[in-house]
Formats: sequence, structure tokens, C-alpha cells
Amino acid sequence: DALATLDASMDQLPFSLDQPARLDSTLQVVGSRYCSLAGHLAAHVKYRDESDGRQVSLFVTSLGTDLERLDGAHGDVDGVDVELWREGGLLYAMARHD
Repeated sequence: DALATLDASMDQLPFSLDQPARLDSTLQVVGSRYCSLAGHLAAHVKYRDESDGRQVSLFVTSLGTDLERLDGAHGDVDGVDVELWREGGLLYAMARHD
């Protein structure tokens, strides 16, 4: 599992990277890096959708009380479809690029 391999290599994260239930099986990991999401240390995992070639970015961070209000947000940001949800104590933000 590619996400489990990334989890082992991203040892600065204060949480484990888990495959969220919402991810399609057509997504293949391209790479990852550390980033910040609303001031929280996060992982940016980049995917390629094998079904259509689109790039998908997944941002994962610990769910702090200041981030709970973002759960369920979904919309278009400058032509990028962005969806946020919480799952297993983590906050996920997925951005699908055209």
C-alpha cells in the first residue's frame, strides 16, 4: 500500500496516514511532502487519477477544534474542486485539478 509506505517515511507527522474511505481505487500515489494546513503540520499527497489523467491533491492533518467547522465544506476555488471532511480523527482536504 503506497500510503502506508509514505506514512513510514513521513516520521515528523504526529498522526498516521490512513487511506480515507472516499478515495477512488483509480488514484495512484505520485509523491508527498510536508506542508501546513491552517497552521497545523500536514501531509500533501499527490495522486494521478488513472481513469482520466487528472491530478488530485490530498491534504491530511490532525483535527484540531479550530478545524472542525470545515468538515463537510465543498466548492470550487479558482477552477479547482475542493472537498473537506473528517474521518478517523483527521481532517482531509481533497483538490481535483482539471
